[in-house]
Amino acid sequence: MAQSIADAVVLKEGGVFLVTDQRGAIPLRGEHGFGLYYRDCRFLNGYCIELDGIRPEALASTAEAGHAGTFQLSNPELRMRDGHLLSPHEVGIRWERIIDGAAAALYEEITIHNYARSAIELEVRLTFRAEFEDIYVVRGLTPEALGELRAPAWDAEELRFSYDGADRRRRAVTVRWARRPDAIDGTSASFRVRLPPGRSQPIPLVITLSEFPAAARNHVRSCPDVDVGAARRRAEERSAALLAERAHIETDSLLVNRVLARSFADLRLLRTPLGQDMFFAAGVPWFTTLFGRDSLITALEVLPFRTDIAADTLQLLARFQAREQAPRRDGVFGGIVRAAMHFRMYRLPELFCGFARDEYGGPVRYPVSCHPQAWAAGAVPYMLASLLGLEPEGFERRLRVVRPVLPRLVRRATVRGLTVADGRVDLDLRRAGGDRVEVDVLRVEGNIDVVVEER
Repeated sequence: MAQSIADAVVLKEGGVFLVTDQRGAIPLRGEHGFGLYYRDCRFLNGYCIELDGIRPEALASTAEAGHAGTFQLSNPELRMRDGHLLSPHEVGIRWERIIDGAAAALYEEITIHNYARSAIELEVRLTFRAEFEDIYVVRGLTPEALGELRAPAWDAEELRFSYDGADRRRRAVTVRWARRPDAIDGTSASFRVRLPPGRSQPIPLVITLSEFPAAARNHVRSCPDVDVGAARRRAEERSAALLAERAHIETDSLLVNRVLARSFADLRLLRTPLGQDMFFAAGVPWFTTLFGRDSLITALEVLPFRTDIAADTLQLLARFQAREQAPRRDGVFGGIVRAAMHFRMYRLPELFCGFARDEYGGPVRYPVSCHPQAWAAGAVPYMLASLLGLEPEGFERRLRVVRPVLPRLVRRATVRGLTVADGRVDLDLRRAGGDRVEVDVLRVEGNIDVVVEER
């Protein structure tokens, strides 16, 4: 990838996330990972602002809130179209952005301020590009499977891009302004700004993202009113509600409090809905999805502060790994073992993705996953030992077999040479009817106690 996103500014709420450079822009040319994304697709891969044809310079930016950010820009030395030479930093731009994840919308207010001693007249030009690329294509991991990219269309105060994907889904971007641009050229909108000294002029707009089955008609998400103030108030109310839902901790160290606040803000940013459930996405931008390892570990890390996301994550993972509700003995384990049937030599990869079985027929391996890979190789032994209830306690020289269960695929399991301290134990476990499991101790080597705790 030609341009690094190491210093990118990231905003996210729900399934919508924005990745820009320090100027708030999404470059219009070249290969890069910047963009406005919705779920696993980059909707906008170009979005820039110009003053009389010149890109402004970055002064500062902040994205402390996670779902909202502000970019402060300024003009370089600029000769305006009337011939007047504008010195650097005589025009300021405040670019405020707020993501509304529930509405799949990005609200923006671009405010132009005249710091010069004389009046100015400038053209503010906004240019967009939308190609609706799969995130794997953006990363260069898979070849592009093209659908049909429709020609951009203007309608009153709206610019619309749309795309019929090879996955039989239609996607659309709609850009709406509070007032019609003064000029339109392709996918660019221009506004004439005339300002006396010390005065400002805002340019509010909203960008709405839509995705729906291609067979459906007229499901493009309608653009909400361009009311950035209302969007800001709604975002503040959502933040306050989320803050009230979780437990809090405060220390007498300013540094600890600041780092802790940053951690909770990032966790809020990573919260991602899927249906009625919520999970922590693994990371922005490349892993903004449900990763079993990352999502579960993160939910466990914050369990004392809120329990609902851990429950949701377990529900989601079970839903994708099984066709129907199943007893505890055959939930995640049964899905993982059946998935292994679709991989060469039954070797589980580092990561695989779940799709509808009637559409794809089996799990799809992540294109750059390692195989073999450490935690994937250790997953099945770990899960089976957990189901069998094997809990060695080396310091107490004791093996506890706690409420053992056998998965649906297994009627009998024999464990030989299980290490407990410096001893070894052999066990035989068999289904005795229903979910009940009988445990026989076949051999004990060394001074080891074996305790079987029934269901």
